Amino acid sequence: MVVIDETGSVLSFSAAAQALFGYSENEVVGNNVSMLMPSPDRERNDAYLNRYLETGEKRIIGAGRVVF
Repeated sequence: MVVIDETGSVLSFSAAAQALFGYSENEVVGNNVSMLMPSPDRERNDAYLNRYLETGEKRIIGAGRVVF
């Protein structure tokens, strides 16, 4: 599990996430979650978060996705 705050900063990074992504918790916590995403999601993530905070509309947030 990866837990983020409203700005996209990673608050916690589970052992399973460490195994999946290949980063240690210390490398990820405090950084923007977009570091774990491929393009073009990496570049769009902050806009997704901002739209959700402004409107409450869920498009990407709350949905599971498989990415490579």
